[in-house]
Amino acid sequence: MSAPAEPAIFNPLEEGFVEWPYDQYRRLRAEDPVHRSELLQGWVVTRYADVSAILRDPSVSAVIDNAEPTPATIAEIQRRDGTARGGRTLVLLDDPDHARLRKLIAPPFRPREVDRLRQLVRDRVRARVDALVAEHGGGTPVEIDLIGEFAYPLPVEIFCQMLGIPEEDHPGFRFWVNCIARNLDPVMDAAERDELAAHTDDMYAFLEELVAAKRGREDDDVLSELIRAGEDGLTHEELLAQIMTLYVAGHEPTAGLVGNGMRALLEFPEQWARLRADRSGLRHALSELLRYDGPNQFVRRIAMRDMTFTTPSGPVTVPARSV
Repeated sequence: MSAPAEPAIFNPLEEGFVEWPYDQYRRLRAEDPVHRSELLQGWVVTRYADVSAILRDPSVSAVIDNAEPTPATIAEIQRRDGTARGGRTLVLLDDPDHARLRKLIAPPFRPREVDRLRQLVRDRVRARVDALVAEHGGGTPVEIDLIGEFAYPLPVEIFCQMLGIPEEDHPGFRFWVNCIARNLDPVMDAAERDELAAHTDDMYAFLEELVAAKRGREDDDVLSELIRAGEDGLTHEELLAQIMTLYVAGHEPTAGLVGNGMRALLEFPEQWARLRADRSGLRHALSELLRYDGPNQFVRRIAMRDMTFTTPSGPVTVPARSV
């Protein structure tokens, strides 16, 4: 007699999950698309339509203070309040605070400024590729570490140049950004969490000194533009929080897209050949690569009212103030 099948439940510790989580996601969508996770001390929602509805619902909150107190939410609030950084990052705020901050930091990212940044990105990518060719030689197949030599350092270098950070400080920022990104993992022991928080404090202290040095100058970079936005109401703490958010938002997804995307193209060489033969499909290919094996695997929200979902086993209600 065969043993009963294990119930479908979100488990990032399952063998093979890190390499390919989508088999587990498929089981969850089919068998238990909305369920309570004791590991996360919150609810896991996996179907596209349900997730889309949650993210579009104006009653849903991004502010952790609105969640029902649990050991996880209490610990997160204590970590936040135990630092000078606070929780004023744009992605963790609701309106009207979210709208106010978004308006204040918008000037460096308007279409004309983005066009200028686009050229900066192109120049940096070309320089990095030229450097790899010069180091490893061109014309013959060579083996390189795509992540370590290209995908991971490049976004940090670009953001550092955008923000006017000296070239010699770029390696340190790569380390700090990696620490911040790792700290977003919801499953981690306390010792590692404290170590990563200490490194984040080091980055914060460096940025404080840099902001102080740039105040009153007319430098032509994104950081200087954001500093000038302080005259319209952006506080010092909010400024630093947005800079750190920009680094993580611009670094991890970009590095993940390059790595995951290249792996996918190597696994489907006919698609790579098609793309190389017709570069007009590049924009659509990037969107598809993001969909196929995206670098961001989860987002957290707080239900501010009871939310009921239809599942194969019947209606499931996520109570108000649940994560």
